[in-house]
Amino acid sequence: MASVASSATYSNTRERSKCDSYLRKLDRKLERLDKLAATILDNLKRLAIPGTVIELRVPNLERSADGSKYTLTRCYHYDNLQALAEEAARYEGKANIYFTLNPVWEELVGKGVPADDDYITSRQYIYVDVDPVRWDASGEKLSTEWCTMDAEKTEGFLLMEAAQEHLTEQGWPEPARLDTGNGYGLLYKVSLPAEDNGLVSNCLKALKQRFDNKAALVDGSVCNPSRVIKVPGTRTCKKEGPGRPRRNSKILSVPDEWRIVPTELVESLAGEVPRESQQATPVVPGKASLKDDEIIEKAKRAKNGGKFSALWDGNWQDSYESQSQADEALLVMLGFWTNKDPDLMDALFRRSGLYREKWEREDYRTRSINGAISIVGETYDTSKEEPDQQGVPQESKPSDPDYCTHNGVLCRWITIKTKVDNELVSEEVPDPLANFDARVVEEVVQTIGASERRVFLIRASRPQPTGGIEHREVEVDAGDFDSLNWVTKQLGAAWSVGSGRTCKDQLREAIQRLSALDGITQHTCYGHTGWVERDGQHYYLHAGGAIGPDGPAAGFRVELSKLPLYVLPAPVEGDGLQQAIRACLRILELGRADRPNAPGIAAALVALPWRAVLRPCPFAVSLVGGSGSRKTTTSCLAVQHFAPGHTYETPPPASWAATAAQIEFLQHITKDSLLLLDNFIADGAKADQEQTKAATVLNNQGDGRGRSRMRPDMTPMPELPPRGGVLSTGEDCVQRRSAQGRSLIVKFTPEGEAGQGGSIDLGTLTALQTEAARGLYAQAMAAYVRYVARDRAAVLERLDALTAEYKAKAKAAGVQGHARTPGILADLAAGYRSFLEWAVKVNAIDDAAKESLAETHWSWLSSLADDQQEQQDESDDARRFIDLIISALGSGRAYLADAKGKPPEGRAAACGWTWYQHGVDRGSWEIDNHNSVRIGWLDDGRVYLDANEAARITQAFAAQQNKPLSNPDTVVARLAEKGWLAVERTGGKTRYKTRKTLEGARRTNLLAFDALVFWPPDGQGRD
Repeated sequence: MASVASSATYSNTRERSKCDSYLRKLDRKLERLDKLAATILDNLKRLAIPGTVIELRVPNLERSADGSKYTLTRCYHYDNLQALAEEAARYEGKANIYFTLNPVWEELVGKGVPADDDYITSRQYIYVDVDPVRWDASGEKLSTEWCTMDAEKTEGFLLMEAAQEHLTEQGWPEPARLDTGNGYGLLYKVSLPAEDNGLVSNCLKALKQRFDNKAALVDGSVCNPSRVIKVPGTRTCKKEGPGRPRRNSKILSVPDEWRIVPTELVESLAGEVPRESQQATPVVPGKASLKDDEIIEKAKRAKNGGKFSALWDGNWQDSYESQSQADEALLVMLGFWTNKDPDLMDALFRRSGLYREKWEREDYRTRSINGAISIVGETYDTSKEEPDQQGVPQESKPSDPDYCTHNGVLCRWITIKTKVDNELVSEEVPDPLANFDARVVEEVVQTIGASERRVFLIRASRPQPTGGIEHREVEVDAGDFDSLNWVTKQLGAAWSVGSGRTCKDQLREAIQRLSALDGITQHTCYGHTGWVERDGQHYYLHAGGAIGPDGPAAGFRVELSKLPLYVLPAPVEGDGLQQAIRACLRILELGRADRPNAPGIAAALVALPWRAVLRPCPFAVSLVGGSGSRKTTTSCLAVQHFAPGHTYETPPPASWAATAAQIEFLQHITKDSLLLLDNFIADGAKADQEQTKAATVLNNQGDGRGRSRMRPDMTPMPELPPRGGVLSTGEDCVQRRSAQGRSLIVKFTPEGEAGQGGSIDLGTLTALQTEAARGLYAQAMAAYVRYVARDRAAVLERLDALTAEYKAKAKAAGVQGHARTPGILADLAAGYRSFLEWAVKVNAIDDAAKESLAETHWSWLSSLADDQQEQQDESDDARRFIDLIISALGSGRAYLADAKGKPPEGRAAACGWTWYQHGVDRGSWEIDNHNSVRIGWLDDGRVYLDANEAARITQAFAAQQNKPLSNPDTVVARLAEKGWLAVERTGGKTRYKTRKTLEGARRTNLLAFDALVFWPPDGQGRD
């Protein structure tokens, strides 16, 4: 009994131990699942959009009963992300786990129906998926079903970095960066409709064109609205192998604050794709050379027959994330075998295992077939034995008598002689010039105005030793083409040119001659905005293309990498146009507030865009004021007439921190448009340098000239004159008078610490910003451009007449300022009046409103003349010289004596002397011998300044104020021009220096002034 009891006890203990061990393992597993679910939940909260429905999708799950495959699809509300995360954690390690980026229809919650494209409400993300290329040990390319090696994955990271850097340069905001386990991805927030007419697809095509390489690719297929991505935090479940581990996906970074990519930037990127490749290839029925059953049989026996068979049988879950992708893949194969016959493609697809009820929807069926046809290149040719040979150049002599493509490489024809039956027989055979084939397919003339650059687009192909053909596409400057150095530089070390003294020349000739036979497409690509003339018609260029007399015009290529936001919308008409025009007119509301210089600010800003769009402005508008005075924010309103996506948060194309050469280039390409130069500050060690740069830029703007430069071979380079309008902002004002004269200075006042109001009413500004952000200003500008294009000559003739009218009006009113000021004011007023006259024509305002607005605008604009006069006075060298002398005398740093060296009688104090009292009845005038220097004399009502001492002390005082004077000779000339300096004219010569005996010595370097210049009678000025 004892032994039985003992045995039972041992058995119970062992079972209990097993149970405890199982429970501990279960606890650990549950703990891991809880941690994973928490990680997934945290990641999803960083990416999913609150208030939307998200689908969880897990393909390739295996049923335990029969081992068949199925896809799990469940939709969850954002508020129920916890359940989604827990569900996702359950399938960790069993399959790849995905979720939808874009919002799903709410009706799918609880239905178990996969969210196809038709069930997506809108596009909230653009996903740039970077996929490294996999290679096996023999150099053969592997499918994406395999995990990547570390080195392969690194190539993907480098491509992702390059793509993000490029998009950031174009103005795109910060994206989320993802590590997908085998590759990388960028997530950009957008606001687009689900049906975007190929916009996202073209964006990915543009990135593919720019960044795809042998080691990594941008996945162009992730453009459909129902696109899913891997749930961050879950493990990839692709094929493993040596050095190819399964890794966890994760989030690398997420912006602190998501910013939506402006639609204009998305359209600009999509516009980089050639227009012909953006459009779906029209369905042109071909004639299939095979019968239906022959097609299926040959397709299954082809090199990719395994893939075809799987799709034909309806087994898509192992290789595709959605059945729509599988549909497209099968249709592409059918397009190849059927010679792109849409009817036969449709009939065969209906026989496949992929056929479903959705195929009966005409829109889906037509879109799918057309999309597949647009992808298919060459089609099956029955004259070739094997379909994998399609596209390999055949051994045939083309029409060129000297060159050909043979076995996939460029060759020359040579004649050899061989003996046949003891007779020499001549035979022409191909002799390779290189190990590749190449054609110039496109010749592009890139013009920015005065200068042009010719670029060749070359498509090259190279047969690979392991089979197949490598295709490359490169751009080569025409000047670099003949040398063929671009072969190694751009194609790589594996692409080689044959040896021999004449081989390079013959290869170059072969490429050109064979390209000419095939046909070279020629284009002009414009690198600037503004007006151009083609076939007797005027067109206005912008980053999105061109607008002509009938609206958007086809056939124009415009590349503005430095001005990507300068995209005008299609012109609107009717109520939409009238609404847009009235929004532009409301900029004048800034001037109705009782604030410092508000009317002048409003008048300048409302007119500048309408003047700049007509032709180059021979002036700049400079907004000057302290920090916080809303200069930049307000200036954005003017810029948004041409670049609706530009805001305060968007860096302008240039600031005053740029070099003079960079600014000059931007002034040249911003033709008939508006360039914002932000934040001019001239202080510190580089103050003189900044002042010189600003003076050069503004003088060139006013004179319409560029800098003359020479090439290294001493031939002149084309000048780059300014061709648009310039709007400058800054805390400082340019000091050179010539530059001031070519500018309209508009002063801003910031809000005071004690509550004093600044120049800008924030409530009014905010309302205007809202209308500008809606694109209303740009809509009005696009319509105005179309109007001008219909008869630009007449518009410019009317502009000239209005300018002359307003200039005469300004002079009659005695407008103050520089000699150019009346012309600047007249130019702006004429541009605005031209806009008002057009607004009447399109019924946005009536004639009475036009006259009232024009009168108010001119009144407000004229008020800026006083600022110009004040600024001219502040920078007048003659006035400043006299003021600095008086300051030096008043501070005791300098003094004047009488002809005997004594205190000037009656003006001793004004001449720098100090009265010292000695006792009750005695005192004397004295000077500070240590700190004061004699700079001249006062004798008989005249002041005689020692020219050298006066120049030294005034230049020193000016430098301390960070407002340097011109050189002494220039200052003397300005004093003479004012009539303040006594000059001597003898023998036809004018002498600025005077001779006189003072303190018993002959002085020959004197500047003579009437004493009234320094001490005018009370109530009178020096003039």
